[in-house]
Amino acid sequence: MFKNYYIILFSFFIVACGSTESEKKLTVALGIEPISLTPFESNDIPSYKVRWQIYDRLISVSPEGEVIPELAETWTNINSTTLQITIKTNVLFHNGKLFTVEDAVYSVNSAIKSSFLSTILGVIDSATVINDNTFQVNLSKPYAPALALLSHSGMLMTSEEFNTEELKSLEIGTGPFQLVEWNRGQNIVLKKNENYWGEIAEVETVNFIVVPDASVRSIIVETGEADVAYDLDGSDRERLLASKDIIYKEASFPTVHYLGFNTSKGPLTNQTLRQAIAMAIDFQGVVDTVTFGAGETATSLLQESIFGSYTRLPKREQNIEKAKALLAQAGIASNTKLSLYATEGPRKKIAEILQANLREIGLNVEVSILEWATMLDYARKGNLEMFVLGWTSIPADADIGLYSLLNSNTHGSGGNYTFYNNPKIDQLLEQGRAVQDSEKRKLIYKEIQEIIYIELPMIPIYHPYHNVVMNKNIKFFDMNLYSVHRLNKIKY
Repeated sequence: MFKNYYIILFSFFIVACGSTESEKKLTVALGIEPISLTPFESNDIPSYKVRWQIYDRLISVSPEGEVIPELAETWTNINSTTLQITIKTNVLFHNGKLFTVEDAVYSVNSAIKSSFLSTILGVIDSATVINDNTFQVNLSKPYAPALALLSHSGMLMTSEEFNTEELKSLEIGTGPFQLVEWNRGQNIVLKKNENYWGEIAEVETVNFIVVPDASVRSIIVETGEADVAYDLDGSDRERLLASKDIIYKEASFPTVHYLGFNTSKGPLTNQTLRQAIAMAIDFQGVVDTVTFGAGETATSLLQESIFGSYTRLPKREQNIEKAKALLAQAGIASNTKLSLYATEGPRKKIAEILQANLREIGLNVEVSILEWATMLDYARKGNLEMFVLGWTSIPADADIGLYSLLNSNTHGSGGNYTFYNNPKIDQLLEQGRAVQDSEKRKLIYKEIQEIIYIELPMIPIYHPYHNVVMNKNIKFFDMNLYSVHRLNKIKY
């Protein structure tokens, strides 16, 4: 099976992706195909991995938390609910049209109206034009990390004129690369933007190929059929670290893989059952088996680099006998059937380990593997009983890491796939958004994490490292904190 898959992939590569050194063509292997390249149509890392090459944001944030201008030139806090932004005046879209303040206002207003982004960006009430190069961002209420919202992965600047229903397939952006073609299920081809306002790419063409098997992704970099591969499997980690023929990089990642429960219906409305499941999990075993050391067991949804993370929650240890006792206390019969959903890759492996763990306490768990878009669709509709998903805090603030997952107003497409409902949590989340004092905010988020640790609408499993493997001749690869890497700085 592996050989046949590899031969098919190799043949596709030679026909569709082959390149010569003189062409300066970069081939990047993705594990998951983007859902959409159009801004505001989804909020997922696989889509952003490509979108970030095509579009720019107003600002970005460094790993050290420093705010960096992109299409914004300057910004000013007028008051607690108003930001004033001045944009660069020499930026062109891929079609030659000048990026204007009207485009910026259109993009911000489109982002906050998107069903995929509104719960994250919803504190932004509107954006309005002030003059030819200045606009105003109006907040509905004081919001502590307001400026950071403009650096969110989904806050991409597009053209008011060209993002119509008829022309949105053109994907007009101001980014370092321009869309050439997208062959669904196979590859996405970009070419460099010769008129880019920032650092113009040395690479002339970027070819993203979709390779679901993580081991195959690493192999085709080692054999030279691809230049870069993302999200490698833990089982290849030791070999890749030791290799002198490639470059392997990994870093902490402000994300979490979690086991979620539908708390609105069925047996998992029972908190004691959820606690029994938590007691049955071998957390370190999951990390060791899935990541081979490239991750850390989790007690909180917030990885420690995220502002507001509380790191003193008791570490969970597997205890089968106590788990069985809790199961009996919950009134759950032996051999009770539960459904667990995941996608291919690491989350499938997590699901299989959880299935085995829960079998030890008498739960009969059926694992189903869904394609990414289907998984998200089911999650939004509340069709998943138990599920393995992840969440990345972009920007790395507790509000981003908790609000969408836990607020009762974000059920479904807003990110609360557990359909968890706790008025106390809602109140604390709103306080965390409004309070300006950072130490007071930390105390609010500490309380939230302590409540979730007990009530368990989801169980944080581990915080993974993110990784990339590349040709050893590649220089200046910009490894992004959020695993959404810009490629225009790469040189051979």
